[in-house]
Amino acid sequence: MTKYWKLRLLNPKLWNRKNLWLSAVAMLVVWSPELSQACSVCSAGREDENRLAFILTTAFLTFLPLSMIGGFVWYLRRRYLQLELELELELELELEAAAERSAPVMAAGAAR
Repeated sequence: MTKYWKLRLLNPKLWNRKNLWLSAVAMLVVWSPELSQACSVCSAGREDENRLAFILTTAFLTFLPLSMIGGFVWYLRRRYLQLELELELELELELEAAAERSAPVMAAGAAR
């Protein structure tokens, strides 16, 4: 540990109620599996029901984020194509309007 961190940890101004509370919560979170003597795979493979539950949960937790990301990409692509189509239609209308406005001028100029 460097001298900087030793001085920082021993500084009494840093040990206020907020820091003590956060430290206690962090220690509780870190030690909570030990307190409950919990293990995520202690009973895996002992019974078919447990094995099936672990497999289904793993599949669900694997494909849920992937499907959410895929759905978001699909939505963005669909929205992009929709905006592109709207822009294209708007440009066509502007070109038609500009052509109608300039057509009489061109016809009058061509008659001279």
